[in-house]
Amino acid sequence: MNFEINAKFSLEELNYLFEVSDWRIIPNEALGNIIKTSSGWITIRDHEKKLIGFVHYISDRYRFAHILRLLVHPNYRGQGLGGRLMLILMEELTNKGLEPSLVANVGKEDFFKKFGFESKSKGYTAMCKK
Repeated sequence: MNFEINAKFSLEELNYLFEVSDWRIIPNEALGNIIKTSSGWITIRDHEKKLIGFVHYISDRYRFAHILRLLVHPNYRGQGLGGRLMLILMEELTNKGLEPSLVANVGKEDFFKKFGFESKSKGYTAMCKK
């Protein structure tokens, strides 16, 4: 497996990863704009150079970073790839002096707790509008 920070990828292959992961496909123009405004991302490619994992974040580039869209292809889940994506991302954000935040899907909280995330942390409380 090949993990890369800010490596090039096509919008089509990212949308394919969304599709097989049961995520909503985003029209290419909108997806392109989302990626352009991202602060960074990490990709995973298999031995055939197929995109099988992705995570990205947005940041004020000063203090805060918000993690978005952590995905691993269903055929590759259960191998620790999502965890490795998070470890690489957390190291990247720490090196940049950024405090990460995210919104976890229901049932995935324990996965993110392994990386230090809590609903209350460093004097902050995570909140979402219903």
